Amino acid sequence: INEYPTARIKMTKNPSCFAKFNVLEKEYGAEHIQSALAYYIAKHNNPTCTHEELQTMAEDVYFPFKGLDIYYQAKLWLGHSKVHPLSANEYDVVYAKPSRKNKRQQILPCHFDTVLINKGTAKAVGIIGHCVAQIRAIFSIPQGKKFLKGLYHTNKPVPQYYVYLEMFEPFDSEPLENHGLYYITRNLQSKQSNAIVLPLSHVQRSVHLFPAFHTYKTGI
Repeated sequence: INEYPTARIKMTKNPSCFAKFNVLEKEYGAEHIQSALAYYIAKHNNPTCTHEELQTMAEDVYFPFKGLDIYYQAKLWLGHSKVHPLSANEYDVVYAKPSRKNKRQQILPCHFDTVLINKGTAKAVGIIGHCVAQIRAIFSIPQGKKFLKGLYHTNKPVPQYYVYLEMFEPFDSEPLENHGLYYITRNLQSKQSNAIVLPLSHVQRSVHLFPAFHTYKTGI
């Protein structure tokens, strides 16, 4: 068996680009990137506060920058050092790329993966503690050390990489009988996607979703 990697997440040395907040909102579909990041920072600083209290605190978070350092992909090790170790170092790559032009001015389609998220209670095997989300941006705070002290006010470790996610509803307790798959839909609030920011470390791997045709439930 190969030696385990020193880090589960591999990132490129430099970000793919710097994107202003208005570009993230329009071209990446990250419509609530600023409020979601502000909420995450408020929760990181005040983990015992209620949702309503955190929403109020998030309104006071000030960003001394106009955008974020963006990474188009992240490489994730799929092994687990304690449970069912893989016989080889297998990796998954998740993408969050907007539509853009290549050097030949050809339009490349956007690519925003759906992923499996560890909500903090997940185990190495099974879906308990997991949920599904779609990545709209993988990012870090620009000039991190310069701005982090003004954003975070605790001794807790601060993430280096983050993801902006549009959430899906939780898994049902049991899969559907006819094919053994789980039925999920997007988590909407007032007809808008429920979006959050989490550390990239919460992303376990990419997942593939199949359209639910002729289902007894509404929506896809």
